[in-house]
Amino acid sequence: MLGRNDPCLCGSGKKYKKCCALKNEPSTEKLAEEELERIIAGYYDQIVSDRKNISALEYRERQWAMRLSEMIEADDLQQAVFDYYVFVERLDLWNRYILKVLNGAVRSSTQKVLQGWREPIVLLGKVTQYGKAYVDVAETLGDKTYRLLLPTDFEIKENESVDTYVFGIVLPDTRTYDNGAMVLNGLNVISTKDDSFVKQVEKLAEESGKSSSYAFFKAHMLDVHEMIAAWYKFKDEVDANEKLDLPRQHQQVVDKIDETVEDLGLSEDAIEFMKNAALTYLYREDPGFRKPGVIAAAAFKVADEFDTLDEQFFSQAEIAALFDVSVSSFMKHVDKMGDVILNLLDEIDAQEQNSPEFSYSFGKDPRITEKFNWEMLCKSSRLGDLSMEDLQVMMNENMNEPFTPVNRQEEAQWLAYEAYDTEEEKERIALGKKAFSLDKENVDALLLKLETVSSLEKVEALYKQAIELGTHSFDTDVDQVWRLVTNRPYLRAIFSYGIWLYEQNRFKEAALQFEQLLELNPFDEQGVRYLVVAAHLHAGNKKRASALIQSHEGFSEEDAPSLYLEWLIARENPVKADALLEAAMQANPIVDRLMKEDGKMAPYPRQASAAPGSSNEALYIWYLIQPSV
Repeated sequence: MLGRNDPCLCGSGKKYKKCCALKNEPSTEKLAEEELERIIAGYYDQIVSDRKNISALEYRERQWAMRLSEMIEADDLQQAVFDYYVFVERLDLWNRYILKVLNGAVRSSTQKVLQGWREPIVLLGKVTQYGKAYVDVAETLGDKTYRLLLPTDFEIKENESVDTYVFGIVLPDTRTYDNGAMVLNGLNVISTKDDSFVKQVEKLAEESGKSSSYAFFKAHMLDVHEMIAAWYKFKDEVDANEKLDLPRQHQQVVDKIDETVEDLGLSEDAIEFMKNAALTYLYREDPGFRKPGVIAAAAFKVADEFDTLDEQFFSQAEIAALFDVSVSSFMKHVDKMGDVILNLLDEIDAQEQNSPEFSYSFGKDPRITEKFNWEMLCKSSRLGDLSMEDLQVMMNENMNEPFTPVNRQEEAQWLAYEAYDTEEEKERIALGKKAFSLDKENVDALLLKLETVSSLEKVEALYKQAIELGTHSFDTDVDQVWRLVTNRPYLRAIFSYGIWLYEQNRFKEAALQFEQLLELNPFDEQGVRYLVVAAHLHAGNKKRASALIQSHEGFSEEDAPSLYLEWLIARENPVKADALLEAAMQANPIVDRLMKEDGKMAPYPRQASAAPGSSNEALYIWYLIQPSV
């Protein structure tokens, strides 16, 4: 081994430490960069190694998925939730971690950076300047401009025809620039000619009254993600018209717009609006018309009414002359076309304004996506032993094909899902009977059958039979048993049996079923955590109920069901109980009315959702606490 004081092997005559050793040593800047990367990675490892954090992330992901799952990819949703949780919602964990690192052995240059990292930046802003390894971003909710230092594998390209916005969480980094910031993995880059979503964010911020952008984003991060996703959904719908193989008449309308407005000096945005308005109207309303100029002229007039014509003014007569049509022929389409566009925008606004902060689902029946997942599993199993690439191609080609069962077992399961999906009780019963006649060993068919049985002894026997049958197909050789859709009937049988025991006041036995589910499915997609605590409480086992609340991250100080359950546990301590009850009533005051009226406990729903503070949530909480109140 070559020592630092030995002659250098290059033959220079110098000692190794004063010659080639200098070339092999990483720069101070490189060492600092690696140290900062290790610090962030260490924080991520700390988060994911704690079961409470994993449970909390899963819980938050389910909440966000209620509003975002149909608009963004699952990986993007997971990344957005993770970034929000680790740097915003649990800023206390991040600061605690940074303080611990600062108290250890770190470079002085790193210490300065870490001091700034204690205040992460939630940034929504417009790119104002492009550099070789950075971009300057002017924040939307404030007057600061940050220089984002881009990683080597991350690029934001300049496009003069569109504006570029970024949205995500960044960390201050003043080593090179006073306004520098380090980009994390979850940065969204949005290139667009239309900044309507930014105006929506600004309006919400103004209405929220939050004193700082960080406070606003902490309260409304999900809202902002939803605004951007909804805007993209709208844009995708209208932009997709360009990519379609258009019917001949529709293409003639587009061509008429292009050739007529070519010399009017209108912006590209105005022309795009006209074409999108016309095509959306044609696809949604399928109006009758002879000359393509009629619809083209109507689109031109609608664009004028939506103030997109760059302050140019055209009378009805001028528009008619431009497109060589009569005023009456195109004007009869104007209001209808305008309504189509307004309805699209209203759909987004209604979703934005009427959606609660989040909603959570609960119930005994399958979720609406389970049938589709099961059909996809059946289709893929018929394709044989293919490579992942070939399998993906085949699945994409067959995804939208109607599902046809190939045997009695598949038909029985398909009919069971149909029964769960219908809102008609008679149809549910009929479909359930047909499923059972096809396959008497189908767990869901058996669960549907017992809904029509009145004898308590027979109901319990059928529940036990369904659970026993479910064990035959239950596969534990997967990382998460819930994700394998064929495992869910068995889990559903245990859950439904636990609910039945609970409603028979057999709380100790119900708690055993719920405990088994939490052991099999610790991420608790079925929402067992509240029920198992309630069952132990009503069975007189407060110690176990309290331990479960402390060990499961699904419970929180802002969660109304958790607060009411903790209040029941603490009633022997009047001071603590009063404080918990006050907090619980603030989280959902409707429960107080149910307690005063001593309302009857409704059966556990087949499928329901509840927003925090809502009457649905109050009824759910009453179901949990009524036996002990």
